[in-house]
Amino acid sequence: MYTLYWCPRTASLAPELLLALAGLPYEKRLIDVKTGQNREPAYLAINPTGFVPALALPEGGTLAETAAIMLYLCDRHGLDLAPAPTAPERAAFLQDMQFLSSVIQATYKRVYFPQRFAAPNPGDPGDPADSAVAEGIKARALEMQEEHWALMARRLEESGGPFLAGARCTAADLYLAMLASWHPAEVGLVERTPALARCVGAVMALPAVRPVALENGYRLAEV
Repeated sequence: MYTLYWCPRTASLAPELLLALAGLPYEKRLIDVKTGQNREPAYLAINPTGFVPALALPEGGTLAETAAIMLYLCDRHGLDLAPAPTAPERAAFLQDMQFLSSVIQATYKRVYFPQRFAAPNPGDPGDPADSAVAEGIKARALEMQEEHWALMARRLEESGGPFLAGARCTAADLYLAMLASWHPAEVGLVERTPALARCVGAVMALPAVRPVALENGYRLAEV
């Protein structure tokens, strides 16, 4: 049995959706990032980065990073949620997974934690991260996300939808739906982007998705 280290409203949702849809046996262990449990020695021994999620494997050992967990599970169990390694569609699938992980997910850190990327304010010792600079980082990150999501919307339109691979749902669509739910609600990203709305709606219509999304506290459960 797998053990998923998770926390609501973190990147643990996409791997859990995959586990649930595939019917793979797993248990969950909550790591509360709000209280700093992810920085305690017990969890750092599991995942030295302190990030959630992490997946303990049945035979021992642990795997971290959302995309890596999803790809591993798809390949190990031969799941239909990913094209086979030699399939022609595999290249586009890997490109989508990588773009979602290293571009879209990474940029959200600048939206919600811009202070991490701002140097201290030299004129104000009480401002460890220059607040004006941090606001600029956040604003530019949101602009970048508009560009990034426009590219994903185009991919969906070109595929014929509702999924990135057309009529076939893959792990990339689960990942996309999770990340789309992270966008600031007031921006209305999904609501004003028909291709994204169709994809997220189709993901939500899949068996086992809505209960997992609700437990994880995601707005996509209301789409």
